[in-house]
Amino acid sequence: MTDTKQLSLWGRDFELSVIYDRYDGEEILPEQREAIDKLLHHWSEAEKSKTAVVEFCLERDPDKFPGSAIDNIFKYVIPQQLYVERTTKQRIVYILCAYRYDDEAGIAIKFVDEKFAEVSTQNGIG
Repeated sequence: MTDTKQLSLWGRDFELSVIYDRYDGEEILPEQREAIDKLLHHWSEAEKSKTAVVEFCLERDPDKFPGSAIDNIFKYVIPQQLYVERTTKQRIVYILCAYRYDDEAGIAIKFVDEKFAEVSTQNGIG
């Protein structure tokens, strides 16, 4: 099941699809609905992730950014989806982003129990 959310992130509005990790034919878990609802309620945590995303890009591809700075994050990173893990132990939601310098792996911004956890590639999630 997929739905979409209208959200503002880092000063720009987006329509992000929500993907729930689940087995074929399985309903969305109540814990997954709670995870997305709570992150949206604490969306200021997502806003704070921009600095970590910039640092990730600069560390991963320093030769791509002249002057070791990123003046407009949206030239390189575009949020596309929210991915809700299938777990009952913690509330884990990712913001999945396209990344200009890695079309295949992109960028994943991880939140655990509504708190920013890390920035990584999308490889290995889900």
